[in-house]
Amino acid sequence: MGLTVRDALVYALENLEKMGFKKFRKQLHEIEVKENYRRIPRGKLEDKDRGDIADLIREYYKDVYGAEVTLAVLDKINEKKVAEELEEDLRKVDRFVRLNELEESRCLAPKVRPMALHLSDTGEMMCSITLETFYPGYLHTEWKECGGEKSEEVLSSQELYKESPDHRSFSVCSEVRISQDSLTDPESTVHVSWEHEYTNTKGRQTFSIKDQDFHWRPVVGDIQTPPCLYHNTLVVLQCEISGYYPDGLTMKWFKKYKQNLELYEESDDVLIPQITSNKNPDNTYSCTARLIMTPTLSSHQGAEYICQVEHPSLEKAIKKSTGGVKMLDLPWTPDVDEIFVLRLEDNLRTRMMCSITGYFPDTLTVSWYKKENGVVSAVQDSGDIATKVKEHKMKNKTYSCTATLLFTPDAEKDQGSEFICRVEHPILEHPIERSNGPLRILRLGEKESL
Repeated sequence: MGLTVRDALVYALENLEKMGFKKFRKQLHEIEVKENYRRIPRGKLEDKDRGDIADLIREYYKDVYGAEVTLAVLDKINEKKVAEELEEDLRKVDRFVRLNELEESRCLAPKVRPMALHLSDTGEMMCSITLETFYPGYLHTEWKECGGEKSEEVLSSQELYKESPDHRSFSVCSEVRISQDSLTDPESTVHVSWEHEYTNTKGRQTFSIKDQDFHWRPVVGDIQTPPCLYHNTLVVLQCEISGYYPDGLTMKWFKKYKQNLELYEESDDVLIPQITSNKNPDNTYSCTARLIMTPTLSSHQGAEYICQVEHPSLEKAIKKSTGGVKMLDLPWTPDVDEIFVLRLEDNLRTRMMCSITGYFPDTLTVSWYKKENGVVSAVQDSGDIATKVKEHKMKNKTYSCTATLLFTPDAEKDQGSEFICRVEHPILEHPIERSNGPLRILRLGEKESL
């Protein structure tokens, strides 16, 4: 944008010798200034370089009066040649008109547009503000950031000035970069202020990630679940989250069961993979939240699963629920037939069998019990009794087996007793039992009644 007032001040100070610059700083603190202005404190001037001093002059006196004060100080310390060169440079600053040469009627106050935001490919947020149709062509803009325990910090900005085709006004776009780390603090705010000294116009705008019109809050989809959950079978629930910025998302899974709300954490039966954010073409982020678990009928039937999403831009968390889920036993639960009993004759070896089909996986347990005089006891293999299980794999990948009990009945001892076949499988809430009923043992020569 060509030579600026700051450039001219810096060039003038660089033309001062070391002692001359030291005298300038001392006299700058002591010189009398106009009403409504104050002198720059001595402490602020100590150990400052030429650029720092130029910035202090503009901060305390702005461009027009700041140039006037600088010329007065140069005159006090007898640096007339440097003063002449400064005046010559100031005449070259075509966008900055000295007050005594300015027609007051031509001064135009700036019109401001709302702050604009967009995301850069490098992962930063760009904040810009545009001020238009002002004259003369200089505005002092300043960006600051603060939040939480962090003190106020001045941000480095870039200004792009443009002159109107008729040369009667100017516009400027001022832009800063804001890091993601700053925005993950929900209390962080960004302020931009401006001042047009020729029209005594001041203004200020503030941005916060909590503002209602912030563009990049997370969009949380419905939880994707199978049509039905099966008892004791691994299931994956997942929830798609998209369109958020910055990459500071957290999520939690809850189970609501019989009015009790339980926070899910990693365990032997529950896996919650860490979410990984993916960058989208528009420089926002997306991820998938997953809950991997093994539900059971006893503790999950009718339960509600909740995905809770938190982000610095949200006043309150977003929650998505499955509603009460329906659970079923696996379709491969064991089907247990009634016990088939061969003819029972006193002291003749015989057998009884129980057919079990259609189960998966093949982790089936079969136990035999004998109920005698109201007392139930486990059958132990011996010389008079033995048990065995013969298993088969079916074409549909399920399993079947035949459980057999071989024994020699005793009409005196076993008459009226009862054998029970108990079947256990991981998907069963309770074992399945089948009984042959009280035994009817035929004595020698006795015929079976019809």
